[in-house]
Amino acid sequence: MRMECAADGPIKTDDLHHLREGDIFIDSESGQKFRVRKTALPQQSIGGPHGVGDPNDRSLRRLEADVLIPNRMNEQVQKVECREPLEDLVRCIKKEGSFIGMRKCRKELERYETCQLAN
Repeated sequence: MRMECAADGPIKTDDLHHLREGDIFIDSESGQKFRVRKTALPQQSIGGPHGVGDPNDRSLRRLEADVLIPNRMNEQVQKVECREPLEDLVRCIKKEGSFIGMRKCRKELERYETCQLAN
């Protein structure tokens, strides 16, 4: 549950669970009125000028940190850093066949894995 004023941020109160979405809450200290808005999303996901997130928020979601960024890094390593060893490995596997090629192309595979670990 979030209760907020666009200018001041979240209100500091004791217990607001009894309020429903759309109710009007009057702050006892300042006398300001606030409309109750409940959400399960964090503040940075619902804030901002259009209610779709803070444009200046630099935090990462778990999906971005655990999946997307490592995948992009692996793509970069494959396409740029270790392109030549990968091409050698693919060429060898095409020549020897996919199943037997993994046994016969151990040298190329080790070279590619070494390149990946170095980068």
